[in-house]
Amino acid sequence: MNKNGLRTKKTREKIEGKFIQLLQEKSFPKITVQDILDAAGINRTTFYRHYRDKYELAELLCGRFFQKFEKCLRERFGDALPDEAALEHLSQSIQLFYRDFYEEGDALLALFSIHEEEIHLYDDMRHCLKNAFFAYYIEQRPGTELETDYYSSLYASFVMTSFEWILKNRPDVDVSIYFKKFYRSLHQMMWQDESCENVPVYRVVRIDEPDFGCEGRPDGAEPMAKVYLESEDGEKIERMEPDAMLYQKEINEGTCVRILADGRMEKW
Repeated sequence: MNKNGLRTKKTREKIEGKFIQLLQEKSFPKITVQDILDAAGINRTTFYRHYRDKYELAELLCGRFFQKFEKCLRERFGDALPDEAALEHLSQSIQLFYRDFYEEGDALLALFSIHEEEIHLYDDMRHCLKNAFFAYYIEQRPGTELETDYYSSLYASFVMTSFEWILKNRPDVDVSIYFKKFYRSLHQMMWQDESCENVPVYRVVRIDEPDFGCEGRPDGAEPMAKVYLESEDGEKIERMEPDAMLYQKEINEGTCVRILADGRMEKW
């Protein structure tokens, strides 16, 4: 990069940085170009050499973040996964977005505060999330568009609200337990068959890990664990379940589960 290019880059970075600081102090409508000039220590000619007005400045910054957000979505949700595995994958997005945007969190929060007719980064990100989830859900679980739209809106709103909350509070504790609670509730609403309402709930009393003895596991044999269940009424049953499935669904001793009509064990 030549000297002129480096100078231009530094000037733009300075203007953009001071603009973000101003957004943290006052609302976008109250910020004037003169405010930006004074904060950045530049003249009007320099500003207009780079931006048409404060709206173009805001649009460029929001567009930059939105492109990064879209890229994150493609990387996170690009591959189709089985029902529960995919939703579990999606439930991690809050923490993944936080990791990707951590260093720029203050700038992102400042831009979230802009609500203009053509500039609304927060809503754009939420709408993008909703569309990504809608496309996944309608393919995996065909249903009415109205129902799918409802669940997609619920998911996108939760993710964005949580994402914004984390950026604001920067908690020093693991808050993933909160997300998992919401994930379980959402999963029960979306993937639970209505016919399961009267299906009893069992508690996992014990899990015996696969034991192939001295001969070892035969080629191609799937490791199966013996699961001991007990209902609230005292009914006791034993089942053989794939060990990998138990691990994937985080079914451990003490976990509550249901046995669906098709024989699948689901975490409750």
